[in-house]
Amino acid sequence: MPLRTTMVRSATNALARSRRAASTLTSSVRAGYSPSALLIAAVLIGGALFLGTSVVASYQGVDVVSSLSFIPQDDHCPDGDPNTSGVGTHCFSDYYQVVEFVHSENPWSDHKSNYSASGMLPNVITSWIGDVAGSPRAGLMSFLLLLTAALVTPAVWASRGKSLTPRLVALGAFGLLTVPALSALDRGNSAALAVPALLAFLVAIRRGKFAGAVVAITAASLIRPQFLILIAVLWALRKWRLSVVALLSVGLTNLFAYAAWPRAFPQTLVDSVIAVVHYGRQYSMAADYPPNVSLGKGVYELDRLLLGFGGEPLGGLGIAHYGGIAAFIVATIVILLVIALGRELPVLLSASLVLMSATLFPGATWSYSLSSCLAIAAVLLRDPLDASPDRDRWRGALDGVAKTRMQAAAIGLFVLATAASLTRILLPHILTLDPTQYPGGQVIASTTASLAPMLWILASAVVIVAWGRGHLTETIPLGNLDANAYGEPATEVQAATHAP
Repeated sequence: MPLRTTMVRSATNALARSRRAASTLTSSVRAGYSPSALLIAAVLIGGALFLGTSVVASYQGVDVVSSLSFIPQDDHCPDGDPNTSGVGTHCFSDYYQVVEFVHSENPWSDHKSNYSASGMLPNVITSWIGDVAGSPRAGLMSFLLLLTAALVTPAVWASRGKSLTPRLVALGAFGLLTVPALSALDRGNSAALAVPALLAFLVAIRRGKFAGAVVAITAASLIRPQFLILIAVLWALRKWRLSVVALLSVGLTNLFAYAAWPRAFPQTLVDSVIAVVHYGRQYSMAADYPPNVSLGKGVYELDRLLLGFGGEPLGGLGIAHYGGIAAFIVATIVILLVIALGRELPVLLSASLVLMSATLFPGATWSYSLSSCLAIAAVLLRDPLDASPDRDRWRGALDGVAKTRMQAAAIGLFVLATAASLTRILLPHILTLDPTQYPGGQVIASTTASLAPMLWILASAVVIVAWGRGHLTETIPLGNLDANAYGEPATEVQAATHAP
């Protein structure tokens, strides 16, 4: 009997020591956990895998650029000759299509244009440059320069004050060499012009400059009206008056843009709303090309992998044809939960989840739309509250925010979703395309494009669950006195309380 008691006591003590050791190890890992380091590692590894798979795919005759974005023979040059108005065989159709539309009294009649009035103004301005220069290519080059400047803005901001090597890494891995940036330039799409405003929004929210956030929402909505949804972040922070100001500002500025087509107003307003709502309905979520990164595509793939066990998804037929509705439902649920959680959720996580919901909820969302993630990556690399960043080390806004293992896992999944949005890997699967729709005879390979919306759905769910289990009450670690439990600036009283 005494021997059994001794053995039980020894086992109990050993179990207790193991728990203490595991707790200490977990605390140590959590203390050293760095979302910024994870993001850099994930993007660099993804880039290396992309280069490797691209080389191997090229041996099989795969057109890598077309697999990532779209075929170059888009046939939308104004004079029909890419050699005079485009580059090689490429016409940058998203740019020239809009330039073609803007010369009519009503660019939205017969669903010709699916852009907002304000979203087409940059194309109008640069086309004037081409008219003055006597060359459409001059206008195109001006537009591409604008896109380039917008796309590198987050990386330039994040690397400001860094030494040369970190700055070059940021400009490449989180700037022009990302798939969304290359796709935006390849298509000549104006979605990239919203990136600086989205970065300004995240920075303003983090710094508590909510009037600046209203200005940023207004600027982003001029390029893509769907960014009006960012007002939900103000609702989550209970900034009711400023949200009303933002609604009025976005509405008036977008309405004023219709003055560029005065003859057909207000029919232009009605037709543009109808065209935007109807856009994308012809695309099935089951299609693999062009790469669709809508939340609806993410739902379809999750259904196929998790419920269909690799076979035909249980709800595949419905989701394939009504993916836009599925995407809208997912985005609505995420936004409503973010609003309900309010300040329980770190403010940058709230803003980022709403931003990605606004970006990915259209049923047809192409790779260039993921350029929104460049702004998220920038604040993951550099905390807007850090007045004097280290020259050689990265410290982002979410470093040290996680207080539990589940929160650390949620932020890790959030970071991986960001990395998957910026990188892409070619898969050993050749797609069969309709030659009447995609002339040119390119060999197109499948990619990991759909991984991005899948990870954003999962990351949104895990983040909301991790912070939705009640108010955070844990003590702030001494090494993170510049942020409170909600990832916001700590007050002087809070900092003094934790001072040694």
